[in-house]
Amino acid sequence: GFVFGETARIDGLLDMVWDELGQTGEVVITGTDADAIAGMLAHEAHVDDTLTLRGLNLLYRLNRKGR
Repeated sequence: GFVFGETARIDGLLDMVWDELGQTGEVVITGTDADAIAGMLAHEAHVDDTLTLRGLNLLYRLNRKGR
């Protein structure tokens, strides 16, 4: 029940945000069991296992340049 509830919540949130913006976008998910959750969403979702690490690396490089 929990997993189905969370996927319904994610789908509902995406619908609300896209309705407010008047457009749709790409959905990218990360984390544990992202592949399983992506397959259960009503929206097309791409799984990116390295998004967090790439973001942290980018922040590190941007802050390193400021020194």
